[in-house]
Amino acid sequence: MNVLTNTGPVDVSPLDARLAVLLPAFDDAMRAPVAQAVVAQVQRLVLDNWRELLQRCARGLPPGPAASVRSTAFRTPEPDLLMARLHGVVTPAVLLSLRSIGQVALTAELLAHPDVRLREQALDAMVRPGTGCEPLDRACAAWSRRMLIAELGHAAALSHTDRLGLQDELLADRDPSSDEPDIQTLGEALRVAANRTATMILAERAGVALDIAEAAIALRDPRMLLALCWNAKCSPAEALAVQVQLGRIPPGEALRIGPSDRWPLDSDALQWQIGVLQDI
Repeated sequence: MNVLTNTGPVDVSPLDARLAVLLPAFDDAMRAPVAQAVVAQVQRLVLDNWRELLQRCARGLPPGPAASVRSTAFRTPEPDLLMARLHGVVTPAVLLSLRSIGQVALTAELLAHPDVRLREQALDAMVRPGTGCEPLDRACAAWSRRMLIAELGHAAALSHTDRLGLQDELLADRDPSSDEPDIQTLGEALRVAANRTATMILAERAGVALDIAEAAIALRDPRMLLALCWNAKCSPAEALAVQVQLGRIPPGEALRIGPSDRWPLDSDALQWQIGVLQDI
């Protein structure tokens, strides 16, 4: 199974501010290997969760679809996007759990930290290893789940019923507190299967009320969803993902934007669909 697709250098600058708080006496050169170790730890956790979810999703499926699910390629989740979300979950315990860097200076720095709260967190982690790592574990598990929900939306080997069933199962496991409040773009929300956020962004970009966007999604009508995407000036990839992922329309039934941004419905038909939605 091809499990890694983004293997280039990861921008660790989003971690700089957090590591500067945790390790104030370390200079940039001393913090750099710590940041790289955190990145490696995050990627391991996300990949481990991904593999576990694939095995769980494959159970109960016929042999062909089960094999297809198990072979779903892992796509490293836009590492720079993920790094930006680690500020609140990289704790002294996470740093003390790293095994690829020297711990002596790092431990001494944490135990001498001027913030008594951070010193106590480090002491707790030393007395009870793993304590304090739970927020990072949850964040990585949530990211794996979101990525797989999005990937399953395009799994051609699965029947529509199986695909929806697996997505529902994964969505039911979601911790509402793990939603990403700082997602700013529709593309990013779709990539990480933050569907509620994606719906809100779609409605805002399309210039319609949220309940209108929700109605279009609930109706699962590709023409209405395409009209929303037209109003929102979506890219072809976004328009397809809105239909398949939000509207849960089978990929073969989705309306696709053709070459040179040729929409499958003309502007009058798309505007008429918007009017129909507003009258619902």
